[in-house]
Amino acid sequence: MAVLDNLLSFLGDLLGQFVPHSGNQGVERYVTIVLFLILLFFLARLLGRFLRSIAAFFLNPLRRMRTNYEETARTKAEKKAAMKKVKQLLRKKDYKPAATLLESVNEPGEAAGYYVQAGDLISAARIYESLEDLEEAAALYREAGNNTRAGDIFLRIGDHRNAALMYENAGLLKKAAEIYEEGRDIRKAAELYEICFIEEAARGSSTARENAVKSGKLFEMTGAIEQALRVYLKAGLHDEAAHVYELKEDFTNAGECYLGAGSLEKAAGCFARAGDERKSNEILSKLSYQKGLLSEAASYAERAGDLVQAAETYVEAGDFPKAGELYVSAGWYHEAGEIFLRTGDTRRAADAFEKAGDFVLAAETCRKAGCEAVRVAELFEKGGEHFEAGNLYLHSGLTEKALHAYQMVDPGSDSYMPASLLTGQIFLKKGMLKLAFEKFRKIIGNEPINKTNMEAYYYLGLCLESAGATEKAKAVYGKVLSENYNFRDVRQRIEQLSKKSPGKPSGWTEH
Repeated sequence: MAVLDNLLSFLGDLLGQFVPHSGNQGVERYVTIVLFLILLFFLARLLGRFLRSIAAFFLNPLRRMRTNYEETARTKAEKKAAMKKVKQLLRKKDYKPAATLLESVNEPGEAAGYYVQAGDLISAARIYESLEDLEEAAALYREAGNNTRAGDIFLRIGDHRNAALMYENAGLLKKAAEIYEEGRDIRKAAELYEICFIEEAARGSSTARENAVKSGKLFEMTGAIEQALRVYLKAGLHDEAAHVYELKEDFTNAGECYLGAGSLEKAAGCFARAGDERKSNEILSKLSYQKGLLSEAASYAERAGDLVQAAETYVEAGDFPKAGELYVSAGWYHEAGEIFLRTGDTRRAADAFEKAGDFVLAAETCRKAGCEAVRVAELFEKGGEHFEAGNLYLHSGLTEKALHAYQMVDPGSDSYMPASLLTGQIFLKKGMLKLAFEKFRKIIGNEPINKTNMEAYYYLGLCLESAGATEKAKAVYGKVLSENYNFRDVRQRIEQLSKKSPGKPSGWTEH
């Protein structure tokens, strides 16, 4: 009781510090008691929680022991019943239900064995896998035909050979190839990568090329050069194929492959090693051209024997004399002539055009170059320009050649009439009056005199005059005067003939 009074006194003093003194001791004592009861209530709750924790700490293990005991007892009972059922099933050789029942009562080892006897290898393999008996599990998965799962487990236990074989059987060829490669069975890995490449290439897969590279490299590692080459060529791996050809010292094919890969410099080197200098220089020419080294490109093309290409490149480089010479050497004479014209070398241009068979252009160029008229005439004649040739021959005093040229002029040509007139004039000068007369008569035909045939009438009059047929000559001259009163010397000739006595032509008779 004294303790309680002391406690109440302590609470009263504590209360007095926070609540103003009322002067009423009864009220103060009442408040103090209330506070004491509240404190006592919280202390009781706190003590209760503490006591419950202590109880739980000691009682929970006991409860768990009881629960485990009850569970064990129940399990034993169930297991006993199950085992009895198992025996009944086994007597009937119902292995799979027996295995399922054994698995349900936590007898996985026995269950797996009976699954095997029941032919359910997958269930047996699953149990062995859960028991970490991975070798047995893998063997059962393999026997059951589940190659992928078998491969996974063989891989877990580090049996790369069997893992790869299982993946291969499952059709997972790329994965199998990777494992064969890890297991150092390089040849087998190379073969599978090749199959992957072929299949993926047929589907248009983007990884086909990658598999071809792996296959080829692995074949190379095993020394199977031909197989590596086969894969590279199928895949269009030109650089890799070229490398293999180089190993075989087949430099020609190596060069072709480097060409396919666009490696021009390497290709040129290989062709040179193969002794094919022409091909090597041809490639070096292309390479130099790509670099903009035109003179160098032209030089290589010349060494390769491609004179036309060399000439064209020299033209681009601005070396026209060299280009012209190469065009001549290549037999491209017309192109050579054009180039020589650009350089102002007209004599060489004329020679080139002549060799090209362009005789008219050769003649015109030769005339510009100051060649002799006879030389120009010969070129015109070869080119079929007979009238022009005849004029030049006539100008050079070669009347026989001129006469031949004029007589070769085509009757349908515009030059036929003037050529015929000149032919008649030559006959007249040579005293071949009958031939001259016939030529002029043929020109005139049955046409009356006009401006186009007036000159032929004039020369016909000269023929008659030269033959002594004075009256007939005067008659022809009269027709000329009727058309053109001031034509040449016709009036003078008529006057002279009028002073002479009439005569007849001697040596021929005109009709």
